[in-house]
Amino acid sequence: MAILEVRGLTKEFGGLTAVNNVSFDLHENEILGLIGPNGAGKTTTFNMIAGSLAATRGSVKYNGVEILGKKSTEIANLGIARTFQITAIFHGLTVLQNVVVSTHRLQSANILDSLFYTKRYREEEAAIREKAMDVLEFVGIAHLADVVASNLPYGQQRLLEVAIALATEPQVVLFDEPAAGLNPEETRMFDNLVCRIRDRDISILMIEHNMRLVMGISDRIICLNYGTLLAEGSPEEVSSNPLVIEAYLGKGGEE
Repeated sequence: MAILEVRGLTKEFGGLTAVNNVSFDLHENEILGLIGPNGAGKTTTFNMIAGSLAATRGSVKYNGVEILGKKSTEIANLGIARTFQITAIFHGLTVLQNVVVSTHRLQSANILDSLFYTKRYREEEAAIREKAMDVLEFVGIAHLADVVASNLPYGQQRLLEVAIALATEPQVVLFDEPAAGLNPEETRMFDNLVCRIRDRDISILMIEHNMRLVMGISDRIICLNYGTLLAEGSPEEVSSNPLVIEAYLGKGGEE
């Protein structure tokens, strides 16, 4: 079953077509890798799906419902979370506070509950903190709950961003170069984490330049080049596709 259906997705900036008539499906409980050379249109595609960039034309359906044209907050509330190339965290808040803030869409207490510190507010606040700690435990940084986020090493800031995304209880997570800047050991740990996220019945669409990582954990791969869908298939099929090899290495396999 396709949880995300992308059809004819196109983005034009004046006379430049950044993404040209791209179509693909993300299936339930699937890790789908999105690869391509720099400037291929990968992040532009993500931004249109997530609602942070308006598409010129096309269709994106989530669970059969059209989401193209909706605001990014509306799309997030429907159950699609994303991370960014540059970590998007609140540097002045603690690790736990960062995760708690992300659960606002799951909260039912109103402003009066907060002002009068009602029983409903207290119970909900306790449940949210417990949920946040569970998510931090899942990604491996629960012991850092009270640390100010700006004091975390880069790799742990990446894990915090994943925790923030997971705390929204998504069905789909869009990872935009999640392993960028990670050392080999952190990359191996992230490899395992992505697979465990998929095991929680979460579908994953992932942009990644680390070919060993993306080829190792993806169920399928799609490759963009100059904004056009160049290849789609298993990691083995895509990695051996002459068009993909040429896009990365040049004609004849030369740099």
